[in-house]
Amino acid sequence: MNQLLQNEAVQTALITLIVIGLNALVAWLKAKTKGSLVESNWCYLQPIVAAFIKAAQDAIGKPETVIGTYNQIIAKSLAEFADQYNLFEGKAPTEAEIAAARAELVAALQRVLGVGE
Repeated sequence: MNQLLQNEAVQTALITLIVIGLNALVAWLKAKTKGSLVESNWCYLQPIVAAFIKAAQDAIGKPETVIGTYNQIIAKSLAEFADQYNLFEGKAPTEAEIAAARAELVAALQRVLGVGE
């Protein structure tokens, strides 16, 4: 076994295998982050975020607007995202995808309201 591990060709193959495995792990971890989920689903999210921003802007300044109003707009937008995703993918979005979409909507709401600038 020791002689086998001292073989230069075997060492090169093992190093290559380790590097490929680590690169695959990094790619998998990146695919599971919220940012990459938003990016990979942007074709579904973009029109929904645009409509969400318009609805949030329309709600600003109305006397009947409360925090619940924005929560309702977010819920409606998330339902629309899930419908679009299901229509084109043939399956419901994962909870991670829904959470990433919600985070994107909340970030858009913060921009509209000027919070955190």
